[in-house]
Amino acid sequence: MNQAQDFPSAPVGQYPVLTVGRYRLALAARSAGRLSDWTGSAWRGAFGRALKQAVCLTDMKHCPPCPLFDRCIHARIFETAPPAGQAKMRKYTTAPRPYVLLPDKGGAVEKGDRIDIEVRLFGEANQHHELVLGALERAAWKGLGKSDISLEPLKRSDPEIRTLNTAPGKDLPPAKGDLELRLLTPLRLRIQDRYVGPDELNFGDFFSVLLRRLSMLCTFHEQQPFAADFRSLVTEARAIAWQDASLRLVPLKRFSSRQKTAIDMSGLVGRLSLSAASAARFRPWLWLGQYTLLGRGCVMGLGHYCMSD
Repeated sequence: MNQAQDFPSAPVGQYPVLTVGRYRLALAARSAGRLSDWTGSAWRGAFGRALKQAVCLTDMKHCPPCPLFDRCIHARIFETAPPAGQAKMRKYTTAPRPYVLLPDKGGAVEKGDRIDIEVRLFGEANQHHELVLGALERAAWKGLGKSDISLEPLKRSDPEIRTLNTAPGKDLPPAKGDLELRLLTPLRLRIQDRYVGPDELNFGDFFSVLLRRLSMLCTFHEQQPFAADFRSLVTEARAIAWQDASLRLVPLKRFSSRQKTAIDMSGLVGRLSLSAASAARFRPWLWLGQYTLLGRGCVMGLGHYCMSD
């Protein structure tokens, strides 16, 4: 059976349904040293290499030309491509990756210091959680960052796996009042070929990026697309203004081993709020987005927010 027949097969609903697995690893530094202040990039690169080494049968340097690409677990998780024959995202060469990494902060490390990382897997990627966790542990042992600090696995916490259904009466908590979003890690939204600044982030752009990400995750990794009226939702979102917005730009850089240079990853942190009336229509997607993150670099832990009302 080719992959075009794998999507979609589940009933289509008006609201997103997504299985989210949360897995936590505790590790200990085997030596003293220093990690970058933000370790998401180092974790992502080390994880990708370890996962490929664990499953690759051809030892090809680049994955897409590989004859096993459409059946490879590394490709499905780390270099996700839209299945052949899909109308959705037919103009794109990649699809959203079915994982995000949420590591501890970096900085100076002493021997024996505990370092935690959470990985979240979406949809069918949860079937491969043992492989993912093993790859993360091997990556940590081999060493992270330019200083190659080696981390020894200590324990795995019990996984939390939930299929989150945002339809009315399901998993979405009832509204209690005005809604607040707190941006925990830098949010990077690229709109019309430029990154949005602290005074430029409107709700319409925020919501349209989130809606697109959730749609793709549900379609490609849950086999559960949802049939909301996207155009109507985005049009309504663009008519909504934040009740309050307090944002600042956090400077952030990562070193690219491939490009041999530092890359700007600065983004927005702070608080955003909507009135209860304005938020009511959009709560299902905003609530689910807490689990998936959004924006550029979200697989590395950027664009993480929490919602309260």
